[in-house]
Amino acid sequence: MSVYQILSTSLFSSCRFLESGAGAINACTWHHYYVNGRDTSLEDFLDPEVLDTLALKISEVMETVKLLSPGKTVWLGETSSAYGGGALGLSDTFVAGFMWLDKLGLGARLGLDVIIRQVLIGSGSYHLVDDNLDPLPVSL
Repeated sequence: MSVYQILSTSLFSSCRFLESGAGAINACTWHHYYVNGRDTSLEDFLDPEVLDTLALKISEVMETVKLLSPGKTVWLGETSSAYGGGALGLSDTFVAGFMWLDKLGLGARLGLDVIIRQVLIGSGSYHLVDDNLDPLPVSL
């Protein structure tokens, strides 16, 4: 199976590839994080406007793939609450669960075929289990 990653920073290049190279891939993937882990707040994790950015991005990616590469599946290939290793004291706590549930629910409703969590264990502040294999997030 061949998978192509759509990069928001190079959407033009991604579109050009999908126009000409779609026959070589089975799926398109992209990354999504709600906020920058270095300068976010508890309020950002609960803000409906921040959560709504996901639906807009999913729609944009799905529309692009449908237009340029009809029939290809779309994967959310790397995701969590905050980029840059997560937000210490937020991405590793209960409040991050709202973003994760939002992502799983919207992804299913809007037609994503696969959602891949960044990361299961041990990297940054957004892992799902701690070093003792106890589940996260923990409560604040």
